[in-house]
Amino acid sequence: MSDSLFKQALLLGSIITFGFAVGCTEKEQEPMETEDLRPLIDPEFVMNEVVLLSSDEGFDLTGDGVPNNGLAHLFEDPMVGPVLGGDPNEYIAKTVRRAEMLILLDFKNFQGYENDKSVDIDILLGHDFDGERSNNFEGSEMSVTCSSLTDEGEAENQFFDTEVKDGQLNGSGGSFRFLVSFSNTEVLLQNAKIVGTMDPQGANIINGMIGGAVSFDDLEEVVENDPEIGPSFAVLMLTFLENQLDADLDGDGELDALSASFSFEAVPVSIDRERPCE
Repeated sequence: MSDSLFKQALLLGSIITFGFAVGCTEKEQEPMETEDLRPLIDPEFVMNEVVLLSSDEGFDLTGDGVPNNGLAHLFEDPMVGPVLGGDPNEYIAKTVRRAEMLILLDFKNFQGYENDKSVDIDILLGHDFDGERSNNFEGSEMSVTCSSLTDEGEAENQFFDTEVKDGQLNGSGGSFRFLVSFSNTEVLLQNAKIVGTMDPQGANIINGMIGGAVSFDDLEEVVENDPEIGPSFAVLMLTFLENQLDADLDGDGELDALSASFSFEAVPVSIDRERPCE
């Protein structure tokens, strides 16, 4: 082979080798994430409809593929349900209409109703400070209850790093507090999950579901504070409840909580976080 042909072959081999190396390098590189430059917005919603789902509906909290909704199971029991007051959803609807249970969702670090990878949500109990119930779900302004806040004025209950993808809200590892008004007792839903469909313009959240587990300590307080349940029956009720626990909140392998899942819908509201809590 002449010196000229040898050099051409060497050059061609170098080009092929370089191209192969570059191709391999490009395949191994992770795609760079582009910074989301959309402006932050802080939408606020109030749940205008809350419904306790049936016992065969809800979140799978144990990983066995079966929905967990022990609270609904209690109300569906023919012996226990009537003692607990019958249809819970009739009661829940009244507490929402009467502004006794106004659950607020305050979105933080939010950039889009259709897609957003890291959203925080403050969950608060609202206070209808103007006393005008008719406009509560028409863009009304509300303050928050003191029990919703820490001593530093931050939300006590939150979801962190919630995701919105193709308009679908999905979050876990949260908590929220709500009032059981028949016993004037607040309970905390822990290890909570939340899903829902967000309107592209932020007009509402539909097909929502929120669920988690209520500790036995909270259930005990509800029973003991219920004026309709006397001391002797409270002992029986608590014994029954203890046998119905289906969730392990502290991870020690012992059941210590009762699961609950609710559907919800929500509409825009204005939350006055500067107004003194009540």
